[in-house]
Amino acid sequence: MISIFSQSLKSALFVTISALALSFSATAAQANSLNPGFGSIELKGTAGGNTAARDIAGRSETPTGGCVGFTGSQPNHVLQLNAGFKDLTVLVQSSTDTTIVVKGPGGTWCNDDFQGKNAGLDGQWQAGEYRVWVGTQGKNQSIGYTLRVTEE
Repeated sequence: MISIFSQSLKSALFVTISALALSFSATAAQANSLNPGFGSIELKGTAGGNTAARDIAGRSETPTGGCVGFTGSQPNHVLQLNAGFKDLTVLVQSSTDTTIVVKGPGGTWCNDDFQGKNAGLDGQWQAGEYRVWVGTQGKNQSIGYTLRVTEE
């Protein structure tokens, strides 16, 4: 077998590919698969960024609230609902004022101040993939939070 790459080129190529893989995995949200009867889960993350929530949502207002604040360009979480849920709550818990944008099979929803200064959504959810962005009121802020997803 003839190798067309020198050893140093192979090493450089491996390092470049490894760095790209690490960079991608640091920004890609991991999907959380949920089935009826799961009860409740908590997901940790860091909210904020420099992308306006209204740009993520494609509008400034939804029936569940205004699309305010700033997020990262990629979703913080991906929820895969394997069946429909009659009553599901998604609540951001943080000591700082948060916002949320959710895009899924039935549309796009935003919220600010669902429970005090914590953003959230609740109601009936269709089966499918939901991308969740958690934001802050100020641009380029970075705050820790817990996302609690609860089946009622």
